[in-house]
This record gives sequence, C-alpha cells and structure tokens, in this order.
Amino acid sequence: MPTHTIHYILTQMYYDYNEAPWNFDTWKELTGVRHGLFPKDDKQLPTNWTRQTSNEIGSYFDQFRALKSNNQKSKFSSAKGNSQMVPGRQAWRDWVTKGWKNWKIHDRIVDVLRAEELHPYTLAAETNSWPDATQWVPLAIDPVGTALFGEQCYSPGKERVDPFLRPTIRALITRTWVTLYTSFNRSKARIDLLESNAVKAFEGFA
Repeated sequence: MPTHTIHYILTQMYYDYNEAPWNFDTWKELTGVRHGLFPKDDKQLPTNWTRQTSNEIGSYFDQFRALKSNNQKSKFSSAKGNSQMVPGRQAWRDWVTKGWKNWKIHDRIVDVLRAEELHPYTLAAETNSWPDATQWVPLAIDPVGTALFGEQCYSPGKERVDPFLRPTIRALITRTWVTLYTSFNRSKARIDLLESNAVKAFEGFA
C-alpha cells in the first residue's frame, strides 16, 4: 500500500492550492498556526520557530517546488543522512511529525471514517479481510476535507472538496489507513500469540 509521508503531503498541498491548508480557518483553529507558515513578523511565526527556522524551511520549500516531477519531490523530501544536506527538510519533518500528534489529526480522520462507516476495522469485519484503500478512501475525501479544513476547501458553489485538494487529502487519509493497518496486524499477532500460549498451556495439563 504505497503512501507518502505527512510532511511531503503538506508541502505538496501548499503548492497545489494557495498555500493550503494553512490558509483555512478551521485548520488554523486545529493547529494554532494563525498567520501562515512564513509571516514577516517574528511574533507571528509558528510555535517553536525562529527566523532562522523559517528561512531554512522556506528554502526547502523553494527547492521542493523547483523539482519537475512528483517522484523527484518525494525522493527529495525523504532523503536522509548527508546525501543532500538541506537543514530545512529535517526541521520541517520534525515539526510536522510533532504537530500531527499534538493536533490529533490522525484521531480526527479516524473519527470521520467511523462516522461515515468507512473505518477499515468495520469494513474488515464485514468481509473478513483487510479492505482495499483504493476502493474506500476516495469516499472519505469530502467529509475528511470538511472536518479538517471547513467549507473553505470546497469548489466555488459546490459542497465538495476542490479538485486541486483531493489528491493530497486522499494521501492524508491513506496515511491514517496504513497506520490502522499496522496497528491491526500488531493486535492480530498478539492475539495469535495468546491463543498459541493458551493451547500449549492446555495441552500441558492434558
């Protein structure tokens, strides 16, 4: 189930649609980032950013945007070690990773999936197999977009997410889907181990 990292998705979304999602009021409320990523006033910088942090991340964004293909951008955003020293890349990754947890975005997406009866655990119970994300995730794009970004993310005159935002919102949901899949497999492995130990214990008394 291929998927992108959260920090890559949010960088791509920024250029796909007018510096989204940092321009949406609902997202501002969720994250506390009320003045965009790169305000000129130091007092308005995102939490724990200095002007140097802003400049480094801004440089990373510029380099990301200059790349021609999504494949190049994905590789550039995930590069590790000293192969390509880009200070802003690590700073952005770390800040987004921490923020994602503090803002409880994964939990909010899960709540939407549950409310829409699209939670993969529910679907898995119906078919006794893990549901295909490519089939179900697109159905969640509009409600998840609304929950995270509000109606400002809609196409003009429509009650659905703007086409330019749909790919990255789909990618965000897929990240949650993968996280749930990992948790599901871990839980299943624990249950299988408990069952195996119970059987062995029973056989020991037989």
